[in-house]
Amino acid sequence: MSTPHFIGPGSINQLHTLISQYSPENILLVTGKKSFIDSGAESAILPQIKDSGHVKFCDFEVNPKLQDVEKGLDFAQNHPFDLVLAVGGGSPLDMAKLINILAFQSTDPLSIILQKEPINSPGKPLIAIPTTFGTGSE
Repeated sequence: MSTPHFIGPGSINQLHTLISQYSPENILLVTGKKSFIDSGAESAILPQIKDSGHVKFCDFEVNPKLQDVEKGLDFAQNHPFDLVLAVGGGSPLDMAKLINILAFQSTDPLSIILQKEPINSPGKPLIAIPTTFGTGSE
């Protein structure tokens, strides 16, 4: 399957169609703590995922640390998911990617991070919705 890209005004309205291609039962929604509401993403996104069960994870700091990743993995273990929806700036997008890939490895996640053990399993489908241009991109 090719990776679709939706860019520009109104592209968020394609989210429901994109999600329906995967028929998820449980979505892991990874967002910033306050930015999800302040950016308007919450009001644009929640109506489009109402047909799927979803849980929201936002319990991490800006520029997440190892303990934030561990917290995210614990959360994922207690809330099984079959699709990840990442919304926000770099920290939420990075956390979503880390949780998604590390939650499905047979190797200990800390070994992968600290000792650079290889990744041996894919994660679940991930949809990323950036809400910034990358404030640290300079």
